[in-house]
Amino acid sequence: MSPALPAATAWLAGRGPLVTRMRGFERYLGRALPAAGAPPGKLHAAMRYAVLGPGKRLRPLLVLTACEAVGGPWQRALPAAAAVELVHAFSLVHDDLPAMDDDDFRRGRPTTHRRFGEALGLLAGDALLALAFEVLVDLGERGMPPAGVARAVRVLAEAAGSRVLVGGQVLDLMGEGPRRMNGRAVREIHLRKTGGLISAALVLGGLAGGAPAARLRDLASIGLELGFAFQIGQARGHRRRPRQGHLPAGGRRGAGARRSRPSARERGPWGLAARPQGPASRAAHPRGRGARPLIHEGRGDTTEAFWFALAIGFLIQGYKGFSDFVHTRHWNLRRFVETGGMPSSHAASVSSLSTMVGLHDGFRSSLFAVTLFFSLIVMYDAAGLRRAAG
Repeated sequence: MSPALPAATAWLAGRGPLVTRMRGFERYLGRALPAAGAPPGKLHAAMRYAVLGPGKRLRPLLVLTACEAVGGPWQRALPAAAAVELVHAFSLVHDDLPAMDDDDFRRGRPTTHRRFGEALGLLAGDALLALAFEVLVDLGERGMPPAGVARAVRVLAEAAGSRVLVGGQVLDLMGEGPRRMNGRAVREIHLRKTGGLISAALVLGGLAGGAPAARLRDLASIGLELGFAFQIGQARGHRRRPRQGHLPAGGRRGAGARRSRPSARERGPWGLAARPQGPASRAAHPRGRGARPLIHEGRGDTTEAFWFALAIGFLIQGYKGFSDFVHTRHWNLRRFVETGGMPSSHAASVSSLSTMVGLHDGFRSSLFAVTLFFSLIVMYDAAGLRRAAG
């Protein structure tokens, strides 16, 4: 029997080390946050709302697991795990603000600023960032020497600052507009916005567990790549299904950031495929190297490709009618629907079909190659009909 099977069974049954760690973490996190009734009550209620809602808790689990992996008890890393989760919550609260991504829902609930107001949402994010460092220094009470606490503070501060997390959001905002981002730019955004904090989580867990410098460097490197892989998984999940309960906010501030985020989600895996990073990266891209869909998959993407392709079909038919008018000096509407001729209605239809497939699946995909091949056959046949008809 695979050793992973008992562990998975224990997880589903609410047992096992992962469940134990997460229960201990949730209790610690709830105590670390200010009580909702403590003044100022609305601010503290907004902070608890932002942090204690549904979530994967991936980053704190990585902190606790890294601590245990290097030989320390996971309980020693609880302050670092809570601090990382508070920084993560701060980043989400600020990302959702109207000046940024302008999201109304997250994880099936109204975002913090929608629930408590924009001003209170902004202040709640600020307070969560400050609280993260207040909690982090509690590592000293769990046996970490002052030099280790200072290093932990520096690690988290760098991960949350302008060179990493906040800088990644700025790069995301700079992606506003029609300019297409290449794979390198998307990778840079993901490494800063996602990989940086995951890397810090592993390093903080290693520090709490007393890992040597070489092991900490390894954890930092693993965390960056894990963060990038995690973002690819998020992007693929977004492509498979639309977000539930999300109300698009059109015409408000931050529209460029809202456009750049799905763009980055789309290009995450495809940008990596265009610039392979090794066997693992190529294995994570099953659709083949170089496929670059030009229409974002998800809600409405097929409809958008269909109407665009249909417009091309009408354009081709219109060209046939216009060319006929140039030669005959009178309009003949029958020319728009005649089978023979080049371009014919058949040619227009297959051209629309191949265009739609190319927009949806990529102009270098196998499916587009097949549809293009049949399109050429139909066009050749249409030309033959014209010659046969004289």
